[in-house]
Amino acid sequence: MKKILTISLLLNIAGVAAGLFAVSKLGGFSYIKYKLTNRGVGAVYEHRKDYFERLPNGNEEIIFLGDSITEGGEWSELFANLNVKNRGINGDGIQGVMNRIEEVVSSKPKKIFLMIGLNSLIDHRPPKIGAMHRELVQTILKKSPATTLYLQSILPINELKRKTMVENKDVIAINNSIQKTATEFGLEYIDLHSIFKDQNGRLKGDFTSDGIHLNGAAYMHWKNAIIDKVN
Repeated sequence: MKKILTISLLLNIAGVAAGLFAVSKLGGFSYIKYKLTNRGVGAVYEHRKDYFERLPNGNEEIIFLGDSITEGGEWSELFANLNVKNRGINGDGIQGVMNRIEEVVSSKPKKIFLMIGLNSLIDHRPPKIGAMHRELVQTILKKSPATTLYLQSILPINELKRKTMVENKDVIAINNSIQKTATEFGLEYIDLHSIFKDQNGRLKGDFTSDGIHLNGAAYMHWKNAIIDKVN
């Protein structure tokens, strides 16, 4: 009996240890909580979506569309242009953008700079994400054919800053799909991934403090890479 209890205790300890290891690999309890409450269906998404829908449409809008990476950019100030609009939402994924695309195209914008797909790795593998991204592109082109659509690569992550469940090999696979979609529809693909990565393929350490989101230097780098396309 004592031997059975000992074995049971050891198995329980092993199970707890495995669970803690898995949580650690995902980036810790705080990261898991963050992802569960910011996946394009929570209060942050609904508030931003409602806000965008109430803002007046402008003429010749240039829209930056995406998730928190896009949301973090002060785009109109960076380009000194009030026609430039920020339509990024923290935690958003491809399906979330699809669900709010009517507002995005309602002004028949002059240009859209799209960057989306990283958060979708929480729920899907790269082949599925590539197919979803292609469907989103098709929808934008159908609803606003006069808009010039730029497909931006998603950016690498730096797991040395903070562990996440994202791997850079998956980021590369998604970008390959985005580039293929750009070629298929005759769109311009903007390879930001190459200019944001270090020699090991990670997001450059001086561009981020958490391994995913960008600091001011990174946004200036982004601006300089696309300023001729915006202007």
